[in-house]
Amino acid sequence: MSECDDRSKGPWWKPLLIIGMGSVLIFTVVFSAVALSMGPEPVAAQAVSAMPEITPADVFVRQPLPSGDNKTANIPVEIEMINIGKGRSGSLLVWVGAFDHAQPNLLLDDFSTSSLKTMSDYSVTGRIAAAGKPGSIVRLAGELQLPTGEYDLRLRIYEDGGNRTLVSGLIRIIVDKNSVKVPDPYTPQGSAGRSYADKPPAASSKGLPGFEALGAIAAAGIALVVVIGKRKRTSA
Repeated sequence: MSECDDRSKGPWWKPLLIIGMGSVLIFTVVFSAVALSMGPEPVAAQAVSAMPEITPADVFVRQPLPSGDNKTANIPVEIEMINIGKGRSGSLLVWVGAFDHAQPNLLLDDFSTSSLKTMSDYSVTGRIAAAGKPGSIVRLAGELQLPTGEYDLRLRIYEDGGNRTLVSGLIRIIVDKNSVKVPDPYTPQGSAGRSYADKPPAASSKGLPGFEALGAIAAAGIALVVVIGKRKRTSA
């Protein structure tokens, strides 16, 4: 075989190099896929929520006031709540309804309010601030006009026009013209939060550490195989 033929075939190690780089490329891609599937799931940013809390000691009624009709009494009701969540609430609406204890679906009277008085400076607001900030504790008041009897007062706190119920609870009272008794104090029945942070956290995700480096190796391997292939065709 002539020397010219040997040169046209090129060095003997080039095919082996191409096979080797191809094997490295395949291994890198397969390893990257397996490692990614076994890696941690993307972590979404945690929502910062408002979580109003009302304990049994935070709902109370005052002595009845004469209504003037000798049949009913005006019952002042006051509620204090504190936000234990890290975010501020949306616009709040507080509703209290008095239901006949013997007929749970019979509503005798109710009131609702969106005016909350902050306990930090007694200013009026419709929201509750994040935990630990001025305005994180608020108080509201309303009045029920009821005849003598036994009632279940149902409390609901709604957010943003009733899109979400943040707090619900129940308190039992016994009313006559001159006094009110509370045999069963306020019982919380559930609550939920809504995200309203001062600076909402941006959504973020975390992939597998080092995966970018594996991708770079794979890209470099592809480029090298392409270059070697072109040089081989050129030399041929």
